Amino acid sequence: MTSNVAQLASALHAISVLAIQQSPQELRVAVIGSHTFTPLSLVTSLIAHLPASCVVVANNANKVEQQALADARRYGYNFEEHAPAGEHDGDEATNEKNNALIQTTSVVVAFGDGNSQEISTSISSARKTGIPVFIITPPPARNAPIQNTLF
Repeated sequence: MTSNVAQLASALHAISVLAIQQSPQELRVAVIGSHTFTPLSLVTSLIAHLPASCVVVANNANKVEQQALADARRYGYNFEEHAPAGEHDGDEATNEKNNALIQTTSVVVAFGDGNSQEISTSISSARKTGIPVFIITPPPARNAPIQNTLF
């Protein structure tokens, strides 16, 4: 879990610096996530420690985004909830909606391994346009070794 905490701390530090640089304008933080990401407590930690000038932006398409929006409400942040693409819209429509959301933000925080198809298109889109992206990876499985043996 230490690597997750370090990733989260790094993202929060960078977001705080960006918020100061953009002051008095609001900093729009997109939260996206893989459908399989856990623990959601990392999402709560991110939202709870954002600078007050941040606006949380999410699609409400999965547990990560729902958690981010619920936490934004609970902690009194401004938030912008986008409707997710419909189940029958297909991957292209979903990617278009996600890209439209990303283009309205100042920074993206992605919860996942960065390789999942669900969020990789959004990450790529943000990076192409120069929007900073921070990826918070899931912790290793409980029984997974911390380090592989050398021999």
